[in-house]
Amino acid sequence: MKNLLFSLNLIEGFYMKKYLVYLIMLSTFLLVYDGCKAINDPEVDQYALKITDAWSAFSQGNFTTATNLFLEAKLSDSSKTDAYLGLAWCYLKLDSVNASLEEFNSASRMGVSNADFHAGLAFVLNASKQYQLSNSNAESALALSPNWIFPYQTSINKYDLQLLAAQNFYQLGNFANSLNYVKMLNVSFSADVSTAAGRLALVNEIERLKNTI
Repeated sequence: MKNLLFSLNLIEGFYMKKYLVYLIMLSTFLLVYDGCKAINDPEVDQYALKITDAWSAFSQGNFTTATNLFLEAKLSDSSKTDAYLGLAWCYLKLDSVNASLEEFNSASRMGVSNADFHAGLAFVLNASKQYQLSNSNAESALALSPNWIFPYQTSINKYDLQLLAAQNFYQLGNFANSLNYVKMLNVSFSADVSTAAGRLALVNEIERLKNTI
């Protein structure tokens, strides 16, 4: 009797193990199937998935990966604007000024005119030494969103735009307005910008602020 019970327990254990193995295999298959279905399902917005993944990569500082994902999204549907704006910001981060400006211009022609667009364009125009146009876009961004924060890299915000305006005005020789923007960032700063010493103090403060905000 003991031998019979032992044999039955062995058989039961064997089939239980087989059942668990089959269960694990089935679960794995269903997970893989669901993943493949999401990739191939025409009802799933592949463009939106690419854009989401691209901005996620951007937020993590993986600008090359983000660029590739935005390019894939753009190729899949060139009529939507998200990829153009994303590429513009990626190229800006990768110091590809001309490519960034081209994507911003494409987004503009497609009707994009939100705060993120104007802020990014302000930065790239400053980099291309188009200071007046840079200021116009910085002002537009702040008018649309006075407390602007770039949602995909929150360390970039309205203070960067104010500092950008200070730099632009300085380059344009408008030292009084440059000083006004600097004082938005450091209320205790003062300088007589009608003198060479005052203008030197102003540009030094702008450089200091670049490293602190």
